Amino acid sequence: MADYCFILTEHLLGFALTAPALRGTIDVDRKHATEALFETSRSHLQKALEACPWMDNATKVRSFDRIDAMQLDWMVHENLPWEEFYASVPPMTHESFVTNWKLLVKARRAIRSSMLSMNARYHSISEDGRLDQIGHRLTVPVARLQPPLFYGIREPSIAVALLGSWFMGKMALHVFHESWPTSYKSKEMHDSAMACFEPDYAGNTLSREDMASLALLEPTRHAFLASNTSVPGVKSAELRLPGLETLQGEQIFFTLLCFTMCGSMVAEADGPGWAASGERLCNVPLMHSTHFAAAFECPQGSNMNPEFKCDFW
Repeated sequence: MADYCFILTEHLLGFALTAPALRGTIDVDRKHATEALFETSRSHLQKALEACPWMDNATKVRSFDRIDAMQLDWMVHENLPWEEFYASVPPMTHESFVTNWKLLVKARRAIRSSMLSMNARYHSISEDGRLDQIGHRLTVPVARLQPPLFYGIREPSIAVALLGSWFMGKMALHVFHESWPTSYKSKEMHDSAMACFEPDYAGNTLSREDMASLALLEPTRHAFLASNTSVPGVKSAELRLPGLETLQGEQIFFTLLCFTMCGSMVAEADGPGWAASGERLCNVPLMHSTHFAAAFECPQGSNMNPEFKCDFW
């Protein structure tokens, strides 16, 4: 999936540069679109919890309460290190995407470099927001609402896969935490489901980010398929992007998802003592997805379509 992520990065930058950057503020339309997407993500995660066969009703109710309590805060005073770069890039259309390929490659490198620079400066990724487990608050930074991470107005289904997956991951972290209010039986079955994946993590205990990446996949996929596209009469399952016509529907979803996951830079190690990698956050959940294998026609028994698969939900 790494090659697809790189290709899509270049494409999404071309898609993004047609829209204005936010310049350190959150405009009303984009804020409303973000809040609507947050509610959509919340709804689909709740549906997944409701259908979960290994959770008893009491655990489901307590988990719903934690999700319902979550509220968004807005981080609006960030120093965005790539603002100067955006100001220097001329307007770009889908038609000019191919002719500006080299510029897009440069853009990808510049933004990645800026994110790494910001990481070194703040000792954490402010682009990844802050989750307050006690106050049930999720801080959404302006950086998360900048291209190429957000397209809530231009293409709703893309926003679900990119920003919606981020919301799902944060909600999963909020529900499945060390003080998760679960019954003994549900906790036992949850731990058994997680243990199935451990061989793909070199036998290590899964970090909380790893667990969240496994939990968010199917709810986000359902949200993507249920979302609307900006093209009249075209469903998300039929979606194609200009300049990337070789991918369609769920192929686009999985690639967008990994674009988000591969860009997740976890600065600090989790409880087990090591930090989750973007590649692992992407590859391991997809290895165990029959929908991914079907979408990309992965041969049975190949690395991304092993014969034995684990199932979180």
